[in-house]
Amino acid sequence: MSAVAAFAQKINNVLDVKAALLTFVTLLGLLMLVSGFAIFTAGDVMESGDKNAGHNFVVTDKVVGLIDVAEGDGKHPTTSPIKPDNGEKHTEEGAPKTFAYVEKEEGLTEDSPYGPLPIIREKDGMTAFKAYQSAIEPVLLPASGEVHKVAFLLKSYGLSESVSENGNKSLPAGITYILSPYADNPQEKINAARVLGHEVWLNIPVQGERFGFDDPGPQALLAGLTPENNRKRLEMNLGKVTGYVGVNFETVKAFTAASTTLGSIVQDLQKRGLAITLMTPESKGLITSDMKGQLPLFTNNLPLDNDPSEIASALEKLKAQAITQPCTIVSFSASPKMLAAVTSWIKTEKDIQLTPLSRMSDCPAPHE
Repeated sequence: MSAVAAFAQKINNVLDVKAALLTFVTLLGLLMLVSGFAIFTAGDVMESGDKNAGHNFVVTDKVVGLIDVAEGDGKHPTTSPIKPDNGEKHTEEGAPKTFAYVEKEEGLTEDSPYGPLPIIREKDGMTAFKAYQSAIEPVLLPASGEVHKVAFLLKSYGLSESVSENGNKSLPAGITYILSPYADNPQEKINAARVLGHEVWLNIPVQGERFGFDDPGPQALLAGLTPENNRKRLEMNLGKVTGYVGVNFETVKAFTAASTTLGSIVQDLQKRGLAITLMTPESKGLITSDMKGQLPLFTNNLPLDNDPSEIASALEKLKAQAITQPCTIVSFSASPKMLAAVTSWIKTEKDIQLTPLSRMSDCPAPHE
């Protein structure tokens, strides 16, 4: 019996060794599988990091901009939200430059049923006109002698997605955008323009001379409404977005002829720290100095004809006018041909300084 027991013990020992070996091989296989998955995942992360290395977009409640990402860990910023010279940020070669801007300056708005309305900050008198001006200094174009300021006003920004995107891609920084209050996602539109160095003004729709044939929209100021209802409509427009320098009126001629409320509307805008621009030259004399107070009032000098056959002659007229006076304000629509013509003119014309509209306030003409 002892021989049989010894043989059985040997059999058990062999089985124990095989079981141990099988366990070892199984654990080794699991370890290799886990290691392979970790290496594969790390490769994906590194590849994704390579594609996005260099900078991340950062949005806060105040500053929107770009920050550089440090090499190595890919997590910690090497700089605070951009504050380079003149707020300018150089991006990848061929990409448009970007600029730091404040979306909503603290203390410059008050709550209302229609959204945040601009106000003059009590502690220091800061206004939207000063706070939201273009982040860039006026751009000096190639000049051979005396320099003349020209402000280009892009009309109806935001109404067409494709036209708005085309304008942002093609126009140089320093163009002044007139934002339509009827634009979809207007805050996104104004942010997209300001980060590229464009200054934004808000258009206030007003009853025109062809009222009844041309519809100014459901929030337009109308001569037939009471002053209180027009004030409500004004606030409905003002409360849509933040970050605009002032307001634009396409025309006030017909509205003024049929209503006495223009003066009170202008005074309301003045109390809110907003400047005013008039798109039609004939409207210039309708807003008097006692209405507007100390805030700047600008008047468009030269509406460029949007007829493709007239673009070249309109630009020639602009050149002749620009070189005879220190300041010229010119408006244009964002058709593809007009965008191309204006961009080319700005790049090639000499003795002209491309200037955001707000920076024309020190000119003796034409806004006085």
